[in-house]
Amino acid sequence: MRKLTTVTSTKVLASVALVTGAAAVAGLGTFGAFTSTTAAAQNVGTGTVAISSDKSGSLSAPVTGMVPGDTVDRAIKLTNTGSETFGNVYLTATATGDQVLVDPTAANSLRVAIDSCATPWTAKAGTTELTCATAPVSIVAEKTVGTSGLDLPKLTDELNGTAKAANLRVRLALPYNKTANDNALQGKTAALNLTFDATQRAGQAR
Repeated sequence: MRKLTTVTSTKVLASVALVTGAAAVAGLGTFGAFTSTTAAAQNVGTGTVAISSDKSGSLSAPVTGMVPGDTVDRAIKLTNTGSETFGNVYLTATATGDQVLVDPTAANSLRVAIDSCATPWTAKAGTTELTCATAPVSIVAEKTVGTSGLDLPKLTDELNGTAKAANLRVRLALPYNKTANDNALQGKTAALNLTFDATQRAGQAR
């Protein structure tokens, strides 16, 4: 009886040793490997910053026969055609042609002023003068041409508004100056170029 008991105990111990060894080898692989995975997707899109001008306005119409003291009005409509609001809108006004007509240091050279109206401008019969049905808003006070990067906060506000548009009147003026040599301006020509640059709004948490 004692001999049988000894043999049985030896077999049991041997079996435990084998199982333990197998478990140790299995631990090198997937022993206790409970896992879980989840995923998420996020679409990302960018906005657009775009400003456009209405080509049907009268700004491109030639101006002829000006003499000192004359003013000429031209209309143009600007629109925010992008998806985002603007940070700033800047004006650059340049001119090419006879220097005596566009010299920014001369007292009698060409001047430009820009105003805005809540509704389209209306022309007076028989003249180029444009009037506003409501109180006009000054965008650029009269100044000589040759302006670069002039910030236009009021125009920016209008283009960021509900209508996203601005009805502008560009007024060209040839001043009358008693002390200046106005005869030097006779028969001269120039081309005025107005460029409106819009920048993006400030970055923000989206």
